[in-house]
Amino acid sequence: MFSASEQVSLTLQKKKIAIHDALSAVEAAKNHFKILRTDEEFDRFYSRAESFAEEHGIDLPILPRKRRRPQRYSSGSEPHTPSCPKLHYRKMYFEACDVLLGELQNRFESKTIPAVVSMEKALIKAANNQEFESEMKEIEKSCFSKDINVFELRKQLQLLHGAVKTALPTVKTVTSIHTIM
Repeated sequence: MFSASEQVSLTLQKKKIAIHDALSAVEAAKNHFKILRTDEEFDRFYSRAESFAEEHGIDLPILPRKRRRPQRYSSGSEPHTPSCPKLHYRKMYFEACDVLLGELQNRFESKTIPAVVSMEKALIKAANNQEFESEMKEIEKSCFSKDINVFELRKQLQLLHGAVKTALPTVKTVTSIHTIM
């Protein structure tokens, strides 16, 4: 889990990253966490942890000490306690997967993401002398509409193709925002 989180974190922190690349990295991480969130993957993880502990002379996982809640906070019934360490750590493992998935979805499925994607697509289409009106309409509807003068942006984007051809004569088709940055 940590290596996948670290990998997506490093990708997202790059100085030059396109929104398309960021969303691809996030989607790959989400898919990875969904794969990890299976009984088979947990069993494999737990077996490796037990093997590692045995090889290095470390005590095997045990259940944490049972703590009784103060009577004033008790609702009368005892909280569920797992019957073995594996079940206890399985619950923690699945919670960690759920938190990671939830945070990625929460952050990258916000209302600002489609507007940023539209901006990137508009730039690429304009650089290739293609129609970009649908992206401009999306930008006009977005939360950035008060920050961007869409009328001026349209005029500037119409000049982009010529600027790209002049500055990058060997480039036939712009496929990434990195080409024109």
